[in-house]
Amino acid sequence: MPVILGGISNLSVTGNGNISLHDFLQAVYANGAKGYMDGVSFHPYPASLNEEEIQQNFDIVRSIRSANGDSGTPLWLTEYGTTTTGTVARGKVTEDKQAWWDTHLYWWFHDMPDVAGIFVHTLVEPSGIGREVGFGVIRQTLIPKPAFCRLADARGSTYRCPF
Repeated sequence: MPVILGGISNLSVTGNGNISLHDFLQAVYANGAKGYMDGVSFHPYPASLNEEEIQQNFDIVRSIRSANGDSGTPLWLTEYGTTTTGTVARGKVTEDKQAWWDTHLYWWFHDMPDVAGIFVHTLVEPSGIGREVGFGVIRQTLIPKPAFCRLADARGSTYRCPF
């Protein structure tokens, strides 16, 4: 069974009790993690729907991984996606935009040779309010959102959406 480093948030600044992607991953390596994990996991959320911001996160992870002599350890993207509701102000999109972004990001990540795993944040939309709501690709009623349909198609599924 692969041992994957716990998913690291893509925070850019350390402060207020939060640790940035850079500082956390650097500390992981400084404390001897090299050789004890089969993958480095992080969450490349497109908070501002800006590919440059996403690329910067990859650059940070790859740079730290390489500087620690661990460039052969693959990346695992254990959460990614866009939200259609909830309280996330930046990056909130329509369902059609969610379908486009989630699929676009899937193919971008899929084509990266050092990425071994890609996982959408949430399959079924959770109830309530808060930061996690909106990322689901299937509604609470179990009806797929357009994002599910596009991702299923991208993955070569035989599933066909009802719309």
